[in-house]
Amino acid sequence: MQDLSHFLGSGVRAFFTDTSVSFEWSDMSFGLNEVQSDYLRSLNVDPQMVVHIHQVHGGRVLDIDAAYIEDGLIVDADAVITSDPAVVLTIRTADCVPVFLCDEQTRSIGLVHAGWRGTADDIIASAFVSMRAACHSSPEKVKAVLGPSIRSCCYQVGQEFCEIFPDHVAPRDGNWFLDLQGACRAKLLEQGILDQNIFDVNDCTCCSKELFSYRRQKETAGRHLSVLQLA
Repeated sequence: MQDLSHFLGSGVRAFFTDTSVSFEWSDMSFGLNEVQSDYLRSLNVDPQMVVHIHQVHGGRVLDIDAAYIEDGLIVDADAVITSDPAVVLTIRTADCVPVFLCDEQTRSIGLVHAGWRGTADDIIASAFVSMRAACHSSPEKVKAVLGPSIRSCCYQVGQEFCEIFPDHVAPRDGNWFLDLQGACRAKLLEQGILDQNIFDVNDCTCCSKELFSYRRQKETAGRHLSVLQLA
């Protein structure tokens, strides 16, 4: 488990799970199995308050409270926000960028699943706009963390990505490589979030055999769980 709370402030709990437990969906179930639940309890997380979303590389943002969790609905979305301290925000990744957002002043948080499609379609901006509308967050007060994800050292893409991310694709040895973290940072800066308040953990999931990576492991890859909750 990688603790990211210190980047965001004392008012939140934020962490990224290791490979001791995989959080991929299983048996068409969108909940937690017994092993996953026990693991979260060992980290003082209440499994019954965990938000589950069906990630689809889209642009939908959900504003969650405890009542939503009680309804038990699982919907297509790629970002979640809340100002309810009972709620545990989560996303699952195996190369995509988990983006943690926190405004300690308004006690609001957001968690974004930022793959290349979602990033190109402004899922990060949508999440922050939702935080601003629902929680009155202001960009100069927001801190952001870019969690472990595939980096430009390993993220080979087609030349068509030069049009999608013109400032974040670079040639190397006759191939093209995407800096998805750079693209995410640029999206955050466009929303007015201060550069000094954006933190990149610099861990490449594809490079490290200690992390799950869909690019490296294909269908056998597990999933990390990014967890964010108001303390």
